Amino acid sequence: MIELIKIFLSFVTAYLIGSIPTAYIVGRFYKGIDVRQFGSGNVGATNAFRVLGKIPGTIVLCIDILKGVVVVTLISDFFGVVNVVVFMLLGMTAVIGHNWTIFLGFKGGKGIATSLGVLIGLAIKIATIRGILLTTIVTWLVVFFLTGFVSLSSIIA
Repeated sequence: MIELIKIFLSFVTAYLIGSIPTAYIVGRFYKGIDVRQFGSGNVGATNAFRVLGKIPGTIVLCIDILKGVVVVTLISDFFGVVNVVVFMLLGMTAVIGHNWTIFLGFKGGKGIATSLGVLIGLAIKIATIRGILLTTIVTWLVVFFLTGFVSLSSIIA
């Protein structure tokens, strides 16, 4: 019974961490605007770059990536989760939180940066994932430098 409670609490925590609307917070703090009113209208890192600029966009990107890393590594450790499947499910829960954040009426970003963070977290926990992480990053970079499209790079990677 205690294990089920720990797993439940780890999923709630993963969702809440994923739900932190970084671009919204940074937009309010940095420029006093709601980034959802500009650009693509979502609270992802790409829209933050587009609307807020390079420095705030980089801050949003790093924090959104960090959300995925923290959930897979620290939250799983905090709640004593040792199952690889649960690591992955916690990561997916963080991405779900990012995409459908409770804090903004269940409308968020696209989940790309947080998904990268999840993959980084999994690579930290599971050594065999490191090759997948490297391949994903290289693929994204190659497609981006060839096309200049973040969305296409993200889909292909």
